[in-house]
Amino acid sequence: MQRPRSRSFSWPLLLLLLSLSVMLGTAWKAHQLSRQQRQTAEQLLRDYAAFAAWSYQEQLSNALQEVAWQVVNPVMHRQLHQVANVPDAHDLVGYRAQSLRDCRCDSLTRPDTYFAFVLGADTLGTAGVPLASAASSAVVRSLTHHLRDPGDQPASRMGIIGPFPEVPSLVAYSLMPTVRLDTVVYGFVYDRASLAPTFSGLLATGDLLPKAVSRGRRNQDMLALQVLDQNEELLYRDANWPAGTLVAEERLPARAGGLIVRTTVRPEAASALVAGGFSRVQLPVLFGVVGLALLMAIVGVVQLRRENQLARIRSDFVASVSHELRTPLAQIRLFLDTLRLKRYNTDDQRDWLLGHLVDNVLQFSRLDHDGAGRLVLERVDLAQMIGETVEAFAPLAHSRRVEVDTRLAEGLAATMDPARFRQLLLNLLDNAVKFGPPGQHIGVTLERTGEHGLLRVTDQGPGVPESEREAIWEPYYRGASAERAAVGGSGIGLAIVKDAATRMGGRVGVEAAPGGGAVFFVQLPLVPEPATPAATNGSHE
Repeated sequence: MQRPRSRSFSWPLLLLLLSLSVMLGTAWKAHQLSRQQRQTAEQLLRDYAAFAAWSYQEQLSNALQEVAWQVVNPVMHRQLHQVANVPDAHDLVGYRAQSLRDCRCDSLTRPDTYFAFVLGADTLGTAGVPLASAASSAVVRSLTHHLRDPGDQPASRMGIIGPFPEVPSLVAYSLMPTVRLDTVVYGFVYDRASLAPTFSGLLATGDLLPKAVSRGRRNQDMLALQVLDQNEELLYRDANWPAGTLVAEERLPARAGGLIVRTTVRPEAASALVAGGFSRVQLPVLFGVVGLALLMAIVGVVQLRRENQLARIRSDFVASVSHELRTPLAQIRLFLDTLRLKRYNTDDQRDWLLGHLVDNVLQFSRLDHDGAGRLVLERVDLAQMIGETVEAFAPLAHSRRVEVDTRLAEGLAATMDPARFRQLLLNLLDNAVKFGPPGQHIGVTLERTGEHGLLRVTDQGPGVPESEREAIWEPYYRGASAERAAVGGSGIGLAIVKDAATRMGGRVGVEAAPGGGAVFFVQLPLVPEPATPAATNGSHE
């Protein structure tokens, strides 16, 4: 076949690939921008959640300490208590009632059990809901340890601790030192059931976000809440707490029990809190657009390839027709020269010549159709067939001042299609004449090699480079020597030689000739009959 041609620069294909690249780049940039926008929005929502958590813990700390103050305010002396009558746990009930009357208010958080004891003693006085013995011991033990061994920071005069395993609620306390140099501890246990309304009430009534952000929306419509104790045991959680990662956490001061507050922005409120909305990364849409663009690009490339293939087929068709016409026309010229020289004098001879010419042209036209056509096999004397073909080729050789020398071993016969073999040899001779210089000597030899007959055609041309010795047998291939010498033809002659030899059980090849040129050889199986080779030498101009 022809040497691979450099493809012409395809502007439509380039524009198509450029458009696809722009589409892919735009889709990727849109994906990146969407991700950045989402990350910015998520960070903003985390900031809102963190601000809300901080605001809530401040309000919750104040609320819990306010309840404690309502109970223990009367006994929180800055000076030592000097009255002989020391208040007990029952007095605390009245103190709380009086505080509520004075402020004309009420509190959702209620004490459950009031208590009083002297620090260092084991006896705990209670009022309200009685405590079990284990719970009373736990309150005394925990408060004593907390007040006498407060750790890094000194214990405050009023604070909140808990819960404990024996007392599953918060415990508020206050200290009242006396002139007797002892300290009375007053306090109460929060009603655990009243804590949940306190937590939810603060969420409903407090301003947890700036008004410029909330814009009149309720906290419970924007935020969700969790409250845990200092041991991270759950005290309260919104019923609609979302499963998300945008959670902010704040811890109450130790004097307020060290409770943990967690807030998050509700997903349904996220778009309203972020300017421009909270867009999601539309990966399916982007992939769909890119896929559609890729499909269109593939269709465009297929159409361009089909167009190029059609153009290549047209070009190959013209080249093939040119080559297929040139060699039969050369045969017609040979036979016309034969008729002109009156080598066929009778009408029967001329009729046979014309029929044989037509058969050759038809056989040649079928050679390039995957070996189409059935071989007509018969026993052929190789030396006789080669001699007749060389003799018929002589006029064409004479026109180029080429001399064809033959050395043919006699007695070699093969089973073959004579028309195919004749065409094979004519193509080799025509190839030798085309690529050799005018006035050259072409050698045609036949000899036995084992069970095969070996036909060689030697020319004095430029030869065939070793790198091209396999490719020249392919259809339409034109070697470097053909292009340098501007030799006509489309390069199917040697492909016809290989096709004919292969179909008759032989093989072909090419090698360098001694002194320059090329030797094309065809090896064919011989008829298994004993034969005595004898050389016949001749010269044809």
